[in-house]
Amino acid sequence: MEKPLLRKTLLQARSALSITERTHAEHALTQQLLRLPLFTNAKRIGSYLKMGSEISLETWMHHPSCATKQFFVPGLHPTRHKGLQAHPWDPNTPLQINRLRFLAPAPPKQPIPWWTLDIILIPLLAFDKKGARLGRGGGFYDILLDELDCFTKKPTCIGVAFDFQEVAAVPTAAHDRPLDGIITPTQWIKPT
Repeated sequence: MEKPLLRKTLLQARSALSITERTHAEHALTQQLLRLPLFTNAKRIGSYLKMGSEISLETWMHHPSCATKQFFVPGLHPTRHKGLQAHPWDPNTPLQINRLRFLAPAPPKQPIPWWTLDIILIPLLAFDKKGARLGRGGGFYDILLDELDCFTKKPTCIGVAFDFQEVAAVPTAAHDRPLDGIITPTQWIKPT
């Protein structure tokens, strides 16, 4: 299936989820995150605040066992086209709508380099067992993943999705970077 059709199909399926289905999936995802050592041992985590029908990580981020973790969520870089900055986040952080109309904290006075984080969690539209990912099509995370390749020490990049977003094979191009893993409400996938 071509990328545009795959995006449209999965966006429709994700949007069709009921509140009950979504809540159940988000609680199951929280339990997955709370028991996997990769996540329990991480101290500095790049997460995200859901946009539209994405699966939310906020139940997990608000969990008492995460109180000692430092969370960072994407915000728009003030000058770089399609650049993302890591903005510090905690449950009391005020949010504002940015120029692309998604919520983010105010930009930090001193930028936090993405490569200094332990893990970065990335929302997905589709994924496969090889770690290939399909995002919304804006290229923001593609640029971030490409930038991280320049560093010897870099965070583990994990895709986050509902289970039904798994496909046999995601169409990829030469510039597409595979993820280090995928987590869903019922699966922890290490690419093969």
